[in-house]
Amino acid sequence: TVNLGPATGWNAFILEDLTQPSSDTEGKLAVGRDATLAQYSVGDKLPNSNGTVDVLVVGRDLTFTSGRVYHGNVVYGSSTNLPLFSVSVDEGTIRQGNPIDFEAAQAHLTSLSAQLSNYTPTDPTTFEWGTLDLIGDDPYLNVFNVNGDDLTLAHTVNINVPNGASVLVNISGSQIDWSGGLWVLGT
Repeated sequence: TVNLGPATGWNAFILEDLTQPSSDTEGKLAVGRDATLAQYSVGDKLPNSNGTVDVLVVGRDLTFTSGRVYHGNVVYGSSTNLPLFSVSVDEGTIRQGNPIDFEAAQAHLTSLSAQLSNYTPTDPTTFEWGTLDLIGDDPYLNVFNVNGDDLTLAHTVNINVPNGASVLVNISGSQIDWSGGLWVLGT
């Protein structure tokens, strides 16, 4: 079991900026700095909290041009363009605040990352024709080491492990710019 600290319970926990021209996060989304979202939905697989749960939290500026936040609240730190007719927040509210200490979260997650980077890979990765395949067969924990340059070049990442297994992906490199698709099977 890994203690994700402040990131526990979030489907995506981004420490810096996030720009998404279209997609979704089916659970909760936290962004430490600025978020720019369009044709984007958040929280559609969550139960309706009737405004008791923060579903989208942005540490600084939120620019949201079209989409929907389901089953909870939107919280921004500095500024937002909301409310807009093209962005629905029907089961929650929009408010300014800082419910997450992103600085403390970054310290915790950086320390955790250093610990997890020492895990020995259990399975190889393959990179061919723009697809990065991470295929494992351990029913408990599959550990993959990914070269950041490969991830930058990848248009697709496939993770395929046994149902219920955990996956740890250690990515090396400091200049990674990934904008591909992600397919996860089994976990």
